[in-house]
Amino acid sequence: MPSLFARIFRNGVEPEQKAKYVPSVEVKHAEKPVASNQQKVLPAKQTVLKDACPQIHINLSGGKIEAYMSCPLKFKFSYIRKSYTPYSPSPTLAFDGLIHKTLSSFYRTCRRTQTYNKETLKNSLELNFNSSSFGSDEVAIEMKSQAEEMLNDYFEQHSKIESSILEIDYFLKTKILNNDYSGKIDRIDKLPNGDIELVDYKSGKMPSGGEDALTSSFATGMLLIAANKIWKDKVKTIRYIFLKEKQDIVVKFENIDQKAVTDNFIDCCNKISKNLFPGIKGYLCCWCEHFKICPEWPVKPNETINESIEDYRKRFRLSYSKMSSYLNCPRAYKYSYVDKIPSLPQPYFDFGTTIHEVFENIYKPNRKDTPTLQELLDTYEQIRPKYRAGFTDPQVEEQYHKDGINMLTTYYNSYIKDKDFKPAALTEAYFEFPCGKNAIIGGFIDRIDQNSDGSYEILDYKTEPTRRTQEDADKDMQLTVYYIAGTKVFGLDIKKLSLLMLEHNEKLETSRSSSDSNNVIDYIDKVAQTIMQETDYLPKKNKYCKSCEHINDCPLKEEILKDNTLSSMQKFSVDFEELLELQNHYGV
Repeated sequence: MPSLFARIFRNGVEPEQKAKYVPSVEVKHAEKPVASNQQKVLPAKQTVLKDACPQIHINLSGGKIEAYMSCPLKFKFSYIRKSYTPYSPSPTLAFDGLIHKTLSSFYRTCRRTQTYNKETLKNSLELNFNSSSFGSDEVAIEMKSQAEEMLNDYFEQHSKIESSILEIDYFLKTKILNNDYSGKIDRIDKLPNGDIELVDYKSGKMPSGGEDALTSSFATGMLLIAANKIWKDKVKTIRYIFLKEKQDIVVKFENIDQKAVTDNFIDCCNKISKNLFPGIKGYLCCWCEHFKICPEWPVKPNETINESIEDYRKRFRLSYSKMSSYLNCPRAYKYSYVDKIPSLPQPYFDFGTTIHEVFENIYKPNRKDTPTLQELLDTYEQIRPKYRAGFTDPQVEEQYHKDGINMLTTYYNSYIKDKDFKPAALTEAYFEFPCGKNAIIGGFIDRIDQNSDGSYEILDYKTEPTRRTQEDADKDMQLTVYYIAGTKVFGLDIKKLSLLMLEHNEKLETSRSSSDSNNVIDYIDKVAQTIMQETDYLPKKNKYCKSCEHINDCPLKEEILKDNTLSSMQKFSVDFEELLELQNHYGV
């Protein structure tokens, strides 16, 4: 599955609107604004907003840049247009604010009085607690109880600070290649060896990739780069304190890819200055404060069933992978979606993500030329370094690398070379729709092509080593979900659906009907209801068992290992001892 930043769903252009001045983004209008034209792009009526080409002086924080990366259109609404849409208070944000304010006032008091004790921390919590921030007294009481427990655990773990505190709630501002950057740091410590360490409190859950994910994080890189411009390269680390998990993760500045971070920052600054604000659709859209006015959703999914957005948000949200996880094995589902145990990085996940992103780049809509094999392979080499967390063995990584070259070369010779190449109508198109009384199902369709007769074909890439039959394709529920999305959400005439089995250079074509749609919608609703009522989460043997990271303590382990009909999703062998080492490394 390609990265979130790549999932841009662009169609059409909205008439210009003049950008407004806000303190953090200085807008200087050109003397003669350049008008843009209305563009017609198939198939959905969605928009990319552009203003009348103002020159923008960038003054951005890491949070604002990440907001742009997640959805440039939301960035525009929030920081340029300053569009205000009332929304309900978020207990989660209020809780995070309470934790930060409490620790801030605690350390200020401690630094002033030179005393560190639980009573001071307790008093700081009482001072900063405001029940009205949580929407109701019941929620406020629960949040305060959680805060007390979390802060008590924090004190036990961090009461003895060997370093000296230099700054608390420090706001930094600097220039990076003539672009202004600002940020807030919870605490800055001077370590006993003289090095400087940034400290960031986190009240939410840890990222699934742990230290690797934080090291590759844009926000981490920007904070360290900016801080070192101020402290003259004395900032060596940033310490993330995850209070909920009672775990610290330290990221070293020397491990940051400074060029990649800086290039990313400059790229975003350039796009903002050029007024490039495409919308990026995703499963969080219905929670966005701008959802009701967002042109990316001309028809809101809740409106199709005459349901309020508040009631729509209460539905049980599924993706096909989430639903199939439960159907394959309730026990594995519980680990991932109830206990929220982060999944281990896996080579086959990284490999699949890389191949998907290569095709997304090659088949971009509106492409004019035919890609060459060299371009295909160059794109592969450019994308591959982004997805390496699952490769712990260099030999296995190189085997996957070669396999990718062979796979793409075979695909090129079969589907592009000497063929009438056509770019996709859509790539990585996000969809979601309600099912019955309980569910929402959403996801991304790899590719949609337009046929010569005006109809459309949905294509789904598969990089797994297992084979599938025509019967498998005809019964594939994921393709049926895509058919519903293509017809109901995008309004297309879907004549064909295809599985591209890249490992075997096979294309399995099938079709669906409206009766298939109705049956699957009812089925998804029933599955959602079953999951909501589930209590036992018993293990269930399935074709993915030998690739499951939880197999070592599975009650069915012995039976699974003896079953020769089951195969691993791993193309190249990874033994169980290595899986255990990965589990320990990532805290799973």
